[in-house]
Amino acid sequence: MGFLNKIFGGASEPSARVSELMEQLGSSSAVQRKVACDALAELGDEAKPASELLEELLSDEDGDVCNAAAAAISKVVRGY
Repeated sequence: MGFLNKIFGGASEPSARVSELMEQLGSSSAVQRKVACDALAELGDEAKPASELLEELLSDEDGDVCNAAAAAISKVVRGY
């Protein structure tokens, strides 16, 4: 369990849409990883199962992915 899940909690089972986006977070394409982060951010609380993966992307090699992951964490985990 990731640090953010320990603090804020997380849903146990992701929806089909969240599962699909979680898979895309592991893509070799930075563009696809960023788009997945953006989509998860829009889902808000529903995307909590992805919070640990988003946390890992904070150190992605692509700066745009890092920023998108940080924004998604803010919306998914913190609610803003």
